[in-house]
Amino acid sequence: MNQPSFTSAFSILTLFTVLVIIGLALVPKLQLRLLPSRYEPSVYVYFGMRDASAIVVDNEVTSKLEGAFSRIPALKKLESRTRAGGGSLVLRFHEDADMDAVRFEVATIVRQLYPQLPEGVSYPYIGMSSQEDEDRPERLMSFTLTGKDPNPVVGQWAEEHLVPAFSEVAGVHEVAVYGAFPYEWELTYRRSVLDKLGLKPSDIRKQIRQYYQTRDLGGIYEESTGSDVLSYIPVKFQGMSSHTFAASDLQISHKGRLFRLTDLVEVKRQEAAPSHYERINGLHAINILVTARGSANFISSANALKQEALRLATSLPDGYSLQMTYDASEFISKELQNILWRIAAAVGILLVFVFLVSRSWRYLAVIGLSILINIVVAFIAYYYLGLTIHIYSLAGIAISLGIIMDNTIVMTDQLRHGKGISVIRAIVAATLTTIGSLVVVFFLDAQTQLKLVDFTLAMVINLSVSLVITFFFIPALMQQVPLRKRPMAKRFRKSRRIVRFSHLYARLIYWLKGKRWLLWLILILGFGLPTFLMPNHLKGEAFYVRWYNEVFGSAMYTEHIRPVSDVAVGGVLRLFLDNTKGKKFNRSNDRTVLHVAGVMDDGTTLEQTNAVFGRIENFLLQYEEIEQFNTSIRSPSAARISVQFTQEAEASGFPHQLKSEVERFCIDLGSADWKISGVGRAFDNSLNEARRNNRMVLYGYNLDQLKGYAAKLSDYLKEIQRVDDESIFINGRATYEAKIRREYELDFDLDYMRRTGISAGGVLSRLQQMSADRDRVMAVSHGGSHEQVYLTEAHATVPDLWGFYHRPLHLTEERFTKLHHYGDFVKKRRQELINKENMQYTMVVEFDFIGSWGQQKYFLGQVMDRLEQQLPIGYSVKTLNYSGGRWGKEDESNKRLWLVLLVVVIIYFVSAVVFGSLIQPLMVILLIPVSFMGAFLTFYLFDLPFDEGGFAALILLSGLTVNSVIYILNDLNSLRKQYPRRTQEQLYLKAYHQKIIPIVLTILSTALGLVPFLIEGSAGVFWTSLSAGTIGGLIASMLGIWGVLPVFVKRSVAKRNNR
Repeated sequence: MNQPSFTSAFSILTLFTVLVIIGLALVPKLQLRLLPSRYEPSVYVYFGMRDASAIVVDNEVTSKLEGAFSRIPALKKLESRTRAGGGSLVLRFHEDADMDAVRFEVATIVRQLYPQLPEGVSYPYIGMSSQEDEDRPERLMSFTLTGKDPNPVVGQWAEEHLVPAFSEVAGVHEVAVYGAFPYEWELTYRRSVLDKLGLKPSDIRKQIRQYYQTRDLGGIYEESTGSDVLSYIPVKFQGMSSHTFAASDLQISHKGRLFRLTDLVEVKRQEAAPSHYERINGLHAINILVTARGSANFISSANALKQEALRLATSLPDGYSLQMTYDASEFISKELQNILWRIAAAVGILLVFVFLVSRSWRYLAVIGLSILINIVVAFIAYYYLGLTIHIYSLAGIAISLGIIMDNTIVMTDQLRHGKGISVIRAIVAATLTTIGSLVVVFFLDAQTQLKLVDFTLAMVINLSVSLVITFFFIPALMQQVPLRKRPMAKRFRKSRRIVRFSHLYARLIYWLKGKRWLLWLILILGFGLPTFLMPNHLKGEAFYVRWYNEVFGSAMYTEHIRPVSDVAVGGVLRLFLDNTKGKKFNRSNDRTVLHVAGVMDDGTTLEQTNAVFGRIENFLLQYEEIEQFNTSIRSPSAARISVQFTQEAEASGFPHQLKSEVERFCIDLGSADWKISGVGRAFDNSLNEARRNNRMVLYGYNLDQLKGYAAKLSDYLKEIQRVDDESIFINGRATYEAKIRREYELDFDLDYMRRTGISAGGVLSRLQQMSADRDRVMAVSHGGSHEQVYLTEAHATVPDLWGFYHRPLHLTEERFTKLHHYGDFVKKRRQELINKENMQYTMVVEFDFIGSWGQQKYFLGQVMDRLEQQLPIGYSVKTLNYSGGRWGKEDESNKRLWLVLLVVVIIYFVSAVVFGSLIQPLMVILLIPVSFMGAFLTFYLFDLPFDEGGFAALILLSGLTVNSVIYILNDLNSLRKQYPRRTQEQLYLKAYHQKIIPIVLTILSTALGLVPFLIEGSAGVFWTSLSAGTIGGLIASMLGIWGVLPVFVKRSVAKRNNR
């Protein structure tokens, strides 16, 4: 391939100028976000079945829906959860599924199947989360509306004016109004009055409904005009209009007597009691929450909302005020600006480093212009491939800068010294190995893949564009702007220094060659032998399995030899895995937010929970450093306050100070299990009585049979002395709550009740009347809104346990009874629900094991083998492991280690194709474990958690470190053909000196370019581990190039030359 002519060079530069203009024009259209918006394509189906047990719901509804949904072609996984009173199904699909067609098919199945479901089943609700995530809302902005009118009136004005206006803004997903509860009608009766009249509350409820119902009374036959044919005309009773509730016009009949409704009940129209609480800064105001679509540009949508809010503020009624209380775009803009400034700082460091080495403004201009054009041209691909700009894709762009500079420097130096573009093969090989190493991202689990897929796409796009820039733009630019060679005097002085260094370096190589066995030992023991990963017990009956279990499964080895041998030969691999096992970042990719969550005891009401959190709100109001705090109380077990700080306070130590103050306040307050997180180390005063350190899952197609095997597994576990018998709990799914939830179960003595003539239904009916719950009558319209009508007892109180158990129950006019004569109360741990995966029932056995990891593997392995021998076909048992902050199956825990080996295999075959050899690629991949040693030590010494950024660092190191070897081997092969009479040591030293300056320059520039990203920020969750791991690995790779590579490359090249 020859350099382009003057005419073709001008045409190439003109073409790239046009591409740059197009790329800059597309910049405003790129999607900007803080976090990725990709999610696994799924469809959610929810339904209810009132007053039905979980078994009935599963048999009558869930199983039928599963059978129908299982025939959808693109379905990947089907999960269901059934509880008393309803259930839900999750349908997970392949990434290439047409979600619009899938949603239509699911809706069609539901519409066809619903008439076959039992009466009382609500029509299933269908929700969808697509790959583009158009339906997944994320909080964008919030407003507070205050006015002189009552809250329902103010809320109605917001629904009629603010919601339609905000919904029209591009990118807005939903506008919700909180704090305004509708009016309702409450009919309050006195039980003593009804008892005297012989009336029941159900009589009043039934007759009120009849007043408003339209009923079919039959029909009449009538002769048609001019014909003898009789026509059937239906006759219907038209009830009262439900547009008004006229209580004074209603009458209740009983045993021939008529009573005015207003004589029996007290009628009151009032604001409905809150079903939840949502407050901002503790104010009981109308809050408008605006959520944005997952694919929306948050910044542009927020700006449009602000303009719309300013317009609406001019037309507010007298006494009304609209204020913005939260704007997510401000933080997103700030964080993206910080990351972009870091990228700019990284580019600046790289360019300064290039200038200090080259001392040429023209050389610096060529490198800088090439990088700039590479990024701008890549914008075109970002736009048409739908790549979103967020912290993960920006990480890919930042990392790719080093590789782009690598290619640019190598090609520029090659052309500068008049060697043409013969280095093209090495550049292609180096770039392809990096791209090939990134392919393994698509083999990760769905959750991790969705985070790293944009990171990978950004790097692949940039590297692909860099090849075009390197092979076309740089030669054309250097023909127009040639670089001068160094003066002869400087080159002579440099040659003299090279000669002196070569003599010293050659002596070192000869010495290391004689100590090759020592170098091998240092590399192997330094990296580590994974003996600590060996299982204590193997399954099977083969002779080698029995031998393995007798030797490595013996008590002598596991308790006395293994603790010493694992440390002696484990190397940095053991230090790394032990240090990062189960560790994760406790920070989120968001601004600093202090979260205060409370879980109340069983039986706590919503009003009591609100009172407790109101005291915390009053405590927080005294601090001016707090910008805003949001209170959300959904239930006594789901209540929390999120505290956000001013920018000045966030940069100081105030968040940590406030966290300590809140901890002391909550401890003094008591009343709940408190968890305070988001700043520093999380505080949690719960006993975690529901959480266990081990889980085993059984799968099967018969629920009763599966429960029997779960009970048998529980019995086997009880035989192990290291298992706490009291901790064993069997449930349909794993327990994620820290608090054990208990409930009372009423067990009737049915035989005794039959002998005494007592009906269980009658007893239950009287027990329900003792409840303080209100009885819903119907819904009426009032002023264009629906208002509920409730029937409630005056001064109704919930009896205590003794009173409930011993209070006389009035079954008939002549008969009373007491509950303790006919039943017993049993307090049990509440079982959650029935869980299924792919139509297989699951039973989770949770327990605490006291002992080491090796002992745990040994004993649980024996239990699993014992149970598996009894399980029929279609049944299985698996162990769940806790790793990386979540539970997963054991066969998934070490998947990432195998993916790293896959990277090595990909690099080997790419190198084999490029070099036409099966031996030289071994020298290429030899440097990968050396760089891993540096990364492992970095994570261990600095106590860094290993998250997605750490795994990305290992993948990148696999591609980055081999580039240096490829450049040296490429020159070595060329020199061997050019100087066949020279020794291999002379050829290697010459190739080493030709490429060591560009190699050191690119490695140091890549490492220096990542230094700005070591500075902690809100996005440091990903950046810290990525930058630190990559820098540590690159430094170790330089040592490998200098001391390891020449010893082994020399031997392989010599063998190949002899052949």
